[in-house]
Amino acid sequence: MVLTIRLFSSNIAKELSEMIYLVINQLEKENPTLNYQLVRDEDQPEELIKTAKKGKMWVAFENNEIVGTLSLQDKRLRRFFVHPDCQKQGIGRQLINTVYKYMKKNNIKEIWVGSIIRAVPIYEKLGFKKVKQFFNKEINQDEMEMKFSLE
Repeated sequence: MVLTIRLFSSNIAKELSEMIYLVINQLEKENPTLNYQLVRDEDQPEELIKTAKKGKMWVAFENNEIVGTLSLQDKRLRRFFVHPDCQKQGIGRQLINTVYKYMKKNNIKEIWVGSIIRAVPIYEKLGFKKVKQFFNKEINQDEMEMKFSLE
């Protein structure tokens, strides 16, 4: 597997949006009570372009195909998705390591994420600590606020 991680560019917005939809569809099939319409709205190609201008967004490619993405905006992780066919292959870890390097280079001491409950163990493996659990009405499920500190 030859994985490359690059900063987002607007010419891949449509392809990235389609990959994110595959992940969202998988999540909804696994839990039919979820409502990811807000996520779908935020991940339209034009919205991805706007978001990328507000922070940093990285995209992982394998053989020129998009296999993952992760963004950092105002010290918050957002849009952390790995293609359903590529999960559990270390792509997420490589994306988060890119963020950690960015944090060190830019003297960012901590970052935050709101995680769906089933993803909490993944974030814990990546060094995040639980802060508080809350109910997210927008997607109709509990989430966990988590924090990663470089110190």
